[in-house]
Amino acid sequence: MTQHARQLTWSSAERPEHVRFLIRDRDQKFTHRFDEVFRADGIEIIRTPFRAPQANGGTAVEPMMDVEHVARAIVYMASLPLDANVLFMTVMATKMPLVGRG
Repeated sequence: MTQHARQLTWSSAERPEHVRFLIRDRDQKFTHRFDEVFRADGIEIIRTPFRAPQANGGTAVEPMMDVEHVARAIVYMASLPLDANVLFMTVMATKMPLVGRG
C-alpha cells in the first residue's frame, strides 16, 4: 500500500492544483507509513468515523463476526489432504452489505 501511496503522490505532483486532504476509512491496510507518504507532501489525512454515512445518508454499525469462525475455517483448510487446494475462501459477516467492502 505504501508504494501505491508514493505513486499517487507522484502523479498528483503533476496536477496544477495541490491536493490538501486524503479521506480514508480505518482499514488496517492503511499503515502509519502509508499516511506518512501523504503527510510528507503536506496532505492532511482525515479518517472516516466508525459509523460512517451510508449511501442513503443514514448511518449503520458495520456487521461484526466472531474471530472463532475464521479460526475454524483455517483449521478446516489445514486438515485437508496435501493433494487438495483451496484457491480462495471468503469468511464474512452475514449482514455485510457488499463483498469486498473495507
